[in-house]
Amino acid sequence: DSTTQQSSCVFSNEHYMESVHDWVCYAAPVIDPYSKQVLGVVDLSTTWKNHNTLGVLAAERCASIIQTALIEQQRQRLYIRAFASPQVMFNNKSLVLTPRQIEILAILALCPNGLNLENLHQALYGERKVSVGTLKAEMSQLRDILGGMLGSRPYRLLANVEADFLYVEQALDSGYIASALQLYKGIFLSKTESPFLCAWRDCLESRLSDMIFKTKEIDVLLKHVAHFPEAIDAVERLIELLPLDHPAHQSLSKFSDMS
Repeated sequence: DSTTQQSSCVFSNEHYMESVHDWVCYAAPVIDPYSKQVLGVVDLSTTWKNHNTLGVLAAERCASIIQTALIEQQRQRLYIRAFASPQVMFNNKSLVLTPRQIEILAILALCPNGLNLENLHQALYGERKVSVGTLKAEMSQLRDILGGMLGSRPYRLLANVEADFLYVEQALDSGYIASALQLYKGIFLSKTESPFLCAWRDCLESRLSDMIFKTKEIDVLLKHVAHFPEAIDAVERLIELLPLDHPAHQSLSKFSDMS
């Protein structure tokens, strides 16, 4: 029923038209997940002799599948870049955010199930003397900027989130050092004082360094050192891997000694 937004079953002679009195129909509304308006109706019909009490459930399941697809189709997209120069894109438009707001989004991106106010405050400020009201004001501003794509109780991102640091983490999880190093464009939120983000950064860099010392992919390491000559772990690993007569060996050794 499109008025009550309830599923229904119309059996045989309950139909208004006599020509369909041999039929039974099971119907379930398809409801827009955001506006809550009825977009249409899933109708499953058969002859009354094939009537099944599960018919309404089948129609509801079909409607649910359509509604899930609509959520994916309408979901907003948020991209966070946290390496080198932090930047946030929302639906392909660059947002003007404070460093603190970017930190909040990064924390929530790393905690997809969400955080309550107390835990978010601890993750962001730690032991610093910052009032809860200040954080509430930040969240209110972010909610306005993201057009409602910031949920509460718990605080969580409702948009489809992509982030350079999440991609690096996924590459490390999969053992793809070339992808991880290619995506690693600089220090993760280098100016953050968030205890949660600092701890996550330390863990990421430790994992990356560990993978560097295990890899035998010389070309990958050479390319990484070309972009980040200060990457002492990659330099030391190259010195271990390269033959003494390799053109890069001498310069790498000098750099290692200077470090």
